[in-house]
Amino acid sequence: MPMANTSQENRILIDFAKGFTNKLIATKLDVRLFGSIGVYLHCDLEDQGSISEFTCNDIDLVARLDQLLDLHAILSQKFRLEQANVYKNGEQRIYIWENNKKISKPIKIEIYFGQLYFNHLIPPPYFSENTYLLPVTQLLLSKLAIHELTEKDIYSIALLLDHHEIGGGDSPEIINSNTLLHYWTQGAKGWEASHSCLNNLNIVKNRLAIKPELYLVDHKSVCAKIGNLIISFQARKKPVWWQVRDKIGERLKWYREVNYNDA
Repeated sequence: MPMANTSQENRILIDFAKGFTNKLIATKLDVRLFGSIGVYLHCDLEDQGSISEFTCNDIDLVARLDQLLDLHAILSQKFRLEQANVYKNGEQRIYIWENNKKISKPIKIEIYFGQLYFNHLIPPPYFSENTYLLPVTQLLLSKLAIHELTEKDIYSIALLLDHHEIGGGDSPEIINSNTLLHYWTQGAKGWEASHSCLNNLNIVKNRLAIKPELYLVDHKSVCAKIGNLIISFQARKKPVWWQVRDKIGERLKWYREVNYNDA
């Protein structure tokens, strides 16, 4: 097989992820794509002629915990189980397909069964109808709730904000401000999540101001959306336990340690 270049391999991996996820859904398994491929597809980067710098290295899925054995049986036909990590209300499994004859490197699928739990818990819903992707609100939170952002995370957040409206309703393609604000103001855990997310929103805003040439987004629109979210959050009433946790601040660790694998 001729060796594909990085851009071609990126496209092959994305197409495989889409097809594989839809095949699983067709067998009545509830799985949804997220991570870098989720950002790429939610933002229709292919329709813009692709963004060569935005590479996708693996496939990230969320699935129902009660379907773990069924999904494992299907994956085991081609993939080997590389790693399994049990966490509160869920389990992370990494599967590898070594000699896939599609791209030059092994295909890695990272699946989160049950709740999405990284540095912070990401609230559901995960399984919207008529889409194979994680809803954009949860996808955005999965990036915002990272304790230490990479350059790619910053770009992902900027892209999601640039390509999606912020509002209400249940559309998987609209960033639901009510979900964000509710998540950030629920007791002590809400303070912890908001502390990471709001800090990261400010990091993205500052990064766009300092290095605008690195990000192919509407800088003014993204910064305005960030500013509106912060204003809405500041105006929202905080419950007692949120205020107690706020007084403690960073003297108490506010995030869970986790090893990311390019999620």
